Amino acid sequence: MIALIVPAAIGLSQAKVLFDWPDTSKFLTDLAPYVDNTSGHILVETPSIPEYYLPAGSQWWRWSSTWNIREPDRKSVGSQGVGRPGSWGIYQHYIAEHYFSVIALNDNATRELDEQIAAELASMPKVYRLARQFEYGNIGVYRIWVLRHQAHATRAVTR
Repeated sequence: MIALIVPAAIGLSQAKVLFDWPDTSKFLTDLAPYVDNTSGHILVETPSIPEYYLPAGSQWWRWSSTWNIREPDRKSVGSQGVGRPGSWGIYQHYIAEHYFSVIALNDNATRELDEQIAAELASMPKVYRLARQFEYGNIGVYRIWVLRHQAHATRAVTR
């Protein structure tokens, strides 16, 4: 009997890490002032939760994810297919054009793309600033960047 307790305890702790949803209230609280105070485009790694709970979420055409970018005409670009992160080259172009007013990433679902985006943002300190960084449950760290001068935000990107 004791021989079963140790593996069961290990299994339960591993399952808790894998299947426990993080508390999204801090994420929503920290993200809300940035998305609610801009009319620009928003890039969030997985935007479904803030789109549902934040007032700005009703403007679905402003929200992009690390799977694809939603353009002003409401079409999507940058997708590489179901289950695959978006195309780095497309994201790089939109970031260079200051398309996004707010960018929030947690290096979880699309880690490699997130790292590329974060490095690009770090190379543009006069354009984007890291506004918030905080633990996000067992998933990792959420980072929120904002466009320094909202007047720089573009409505359309030429490709």
